[in-house]
Amino acid sequence: MESAIFGLIGVIVGAVLTALREAWFQQKKMEKEREYLAIRVAGELEAFVAGCREVAGDDGLYRGETDENGYHTVQVDAPTLELGKLNVEWKSLDVSLMYEVLDFPLQIALAASHVASSYKHAFPPEYDDFFEERRYQYSLLGLSASSLAARLRANVGLSPKPEPEGDFTPLNYMRETVRKSELTRLALRNSPWNQAPVIDQEADR
Repeated sequence: MESAIFGLIGVIVGAVLTALREAWFQQKKMEKEREYLAIRVAGELEAFVAGCREVAGDDGLYRGETDENGYHTVQVDAPTLELGKLNVEWKSLDVSLMYEVLDFPLQIALAASHVASSYKHAFPPEYDDFFEERRYQYSLLGLSASSLAARLRANVGLSPKPEPEGDFTPLNYMRETVRKSELTRLALRNSPWNQAPVIDQEADR
């Protein structure tokens, strides 16, 4: 009887140890998947940031000159980000961070929609409103992508990618682009031309 009990205990202990060992290996595998994902996706995001910086500096002129017809034209293609093509284990990320990363392509699409809409209302040959909106939207995207890349690195214990020193770093340039654009938008919203007329109710009686 005792031998049977000891045998049963041995079986149980063996099963528990096997389960613990498998859980440990699974955890280590997930950690490696998360580290690989962070490195790959952060790299893609940082390349996207570089593309956004180029768009932020595009005023439609080539070396200060318009095209042969006197028009401002796009000089830098908008960057793309195809995260779906990456062979990574998305489920290795925390839910909130995974959502933000996978939602980012939608933010890019929304920004592109704003830019496309602004083109319809911009006046040639400068298309000022279009280029201003394009610089603004891609500066915002570049800053968001940089922040997301830094958080992915931090999530696996990697140091953030150092930003070059100086006042005219890519991120500082985009921050300044956003700042100037938002000041302009605020001034336009507060302009008397955009204020609704005040109705003198006493005079109407």
